[in-house]
Amino acid sequence: MTEQIDLEKALIEHTDRFRALTDPLRLKILLLLRDGEKCVCEIVDAFGESQSKISYHLKQLLDVGLIERRSHGTWAYYSLAGDISQWAEEECRRFQNLPALPETWQLNASSSKCIVLVTGSCLDPSLLPIEQETRQHLEQVLSQYADNEMSFLETPLADVLEGNTAIPTGSVNKITQLHKTYGFYAFPMLIFVHPTETRILTIGGMMTPDRIRDAIAKAIYELDE
Repeated sequence: MTEQIDLEKALIEHTDRFRALTDPLRLKILLLLRDGEKCVCEIVDAFGESQSKISYHLKQLLDVGLIERRSHGTWAYYSLAGDISQWAEEECRRFQNLPALPETWQLNASSSKCIVLVTGSCLDPSLLPIEQETRQHLEQVLSQYADNEMSFLETPLADVLEGNTAIPTGSVNKITQLHKTYGFYAFPMLIFVHPTETRILTIGGMMTPDRIRDAIAKAIYELDE
């Protein structure tokens, strides 16, 4: 969740920086400063705008590092902070180095089918290892699809309960109810996710007693009705 928040913040920062180049008046100011340092009064006179409007746009350029400001007495002087093309290259390089989108976002953006393996640990996946029988069942399920449109996503139960996955709300409600009733006995859980269909394929693992497994299977059937 923290990584997702950090990526969101970085994307907003990039948007703010590039937005500085989307206003015609700010571009005019950059072109004016390309010829050398200018006092704020000279910029106001050049474009016939109010000082408050010019000051606003100067601040936008200053905040993203495109220009520099120095004070002399009661006057403020502005100049380019460096080569604009180098600034743009650095911004593009910074964007290129951002981490990949979380798998859940990628799944949201995809219309392909997906198998989601929900692991049971809300704190540490190592506390509840993914049992071999669940992996084998996953391989069997994936082998049924020869169109290569099936993708695979593994997510902890905590993310599902917090709504941080692409699993539809209806299925999240089912999983939440199963968790409240049966606890970790219901996990690992395999879920088939598709834009028009979502099915719980299998639940529990080797440590789940048969009677509880049967009860969970019945509960899933009743929840689907």
